[in-house]
Amino acid sequence: MSTERNLMTDALKAIVKLVVDWLASRGDIRGIALIGSYARNEALPHSDIDFLIIAHHSDAFRDPEWVFEINWLSTGRYPITWCDEEYGAVWSRRVWFQPDGEAEFAFAKISWAEASPVDPGTSKVVAGGCQILYDPDESLGRLMLALSCSMS
Repeated sequence: MSTERNLMTDALKAIVKLVVDWLASRGDIRGIALIGSYARNEALPHSDIDFLIIAHHSDAFRDPEWVFEINWLSTGRYPITWCDEEYGAVWSRRVWFQPDGEAEFAFAKISWAEASPVDPGTSKVVAGGCQILYDPDESLGRLMLALSCSMS
């Protein structure tokens, strides 16, 4: 019997599904992963949901309009504000919702997930918790395999 806790409530699962379905419907997305505390199954009640998105043109998401293309109201939430953050090869948009909640969307180019050689920043993100949600080219799967082999 597993002692692992599942911290994903139905509301959070609905948000994850909504985001994955919307992103996967676009032709430019090559991978989506849940990263951070939810991926590690260590989230606290007010933890944000962290997504990693691998895209052909990750900078195309710098336009704020995409935030409103997602049907957030189906989850009982609405984006009220956001800010962008830079992490070198990855940039992110952190979005806060009304009445509650926060999500971070980290965008990376396809090269971020290259399995040979693995970038140290990429390795750190994956080691911090990573669950693949969408991987049509299997690039995230190859990356996870390369990292698990290098750790054993």
